[in-house]
Amino acid sequence: MGGPDREFTDTTALIGAFGDEDPNGDSAGAAYVFKATDGSWSQQAKFTADAVDTEDWFGRSVALSDDGTTALVGAENKMDINSMGTGKAYVFEASGGSWSQQTTLSFDGDESVRFGASVAVSGDGTTALIGDPQEIIPNNSMGTGSAYVFTL
Repeated sequence: MGGPDREFTDTTALIGAFGDEDPNGDSAGAAYVFKATDGSWSQQAKFTADAVDTEDWFGRSVALSDDGTTALVGAENKMDINSMGTGKAYVFEASGGSWSQQTTLSFDGDESVRFGASVAVSGDGTTALIGDPQEIIPNNSMGTGSAYVFTL
């Protein structure tokens, strides 16, 4: 396992902490937003998504729009009711200095293994790219992988 994932703008930093256990259990994960004001950084928000559980690894991958108002957080080990480690990605938006979860992105099939292992968001915050390095493709072996584009 690598270290924390992080994204920065000139005044906003998004740091993933996939091993964080508070408040949802061991390695449920979290992501932190820090803002710079007058050359000093302070925590603005802590993200823990709706329905994140132990070992989901929320925050394993993070991305931030250029203006620092759209955040994308991957939870590659998020369990699905029908399988293990299907994964999800969560979109948060800032408005008036506060952040809120906007939507959850998920794989629309039954052969995903690590959806959300990598995430990216366009500079304007309108498009998300979600990677799954181990998606099972029919007639191929596990680990073929795929990437998915979502309009936010």
